[in-house]
Amino acid sequence: MVLGILLLLAGLALAVPQLVRMLRLHSVCTEPVEAVCVDVEVSRHYTKSMNTSMRSRTESYFPVWEYEYGGMTYRTQDNYGNSDSDKLIGHTATLYVNPADPEQFRRSGSDPALVAVLVGAGLAVVGVLLIL
Repeated sequence: MVLGILLLLAGLALAVPQLVRMLRLHSVCTEPVEAVCVDVEVSRHYTKSMNTSMRSRTESYFPVWEYEYGGMTYRTQDNYGNSDSDKLIGHTATLYVNPADPEQFRRSGSDPALVAVLVGAGLAVVGVLLIL
C-alpha cells in the first residue's frame, strides 16, 4: 500500500506540472508562423561514473528559430533540445506564437513534455492499482 501511495504521488508530481504547462501554452500560443532554424545553442553535461573514474559528456542541441510576426522578426531559442545537430540549421517548422508575447511559442505536433505526462499518468495508475 505504501508503494502504491508513493507511485501515485510521484506520478502526479511528474504529470500535473507538465500537463498544466502544455495546456497553458496551447491556450495562449495560437498564431501559426513558419520558422527556420538559423542557429544552434549547445549544452554540455558531464557525468562521472560511480564505479570508475571515467567521465562522459552528453551534448544537447537547442534550435534557435527565426520567424516574422506582426511585421517584426524574432529569434528565439527552443526549450527542447535534440541530440543531433546536423539536421537542425535550415530546418523549417510551424510554430504557434503568443500574440501578446510573440517570443513565447510552442511547436506544432507533439510536445516532448507529453512523455512526462504519459509516464506520470502510468505511475499514478499503477499506484492506484497497488492501493486497491
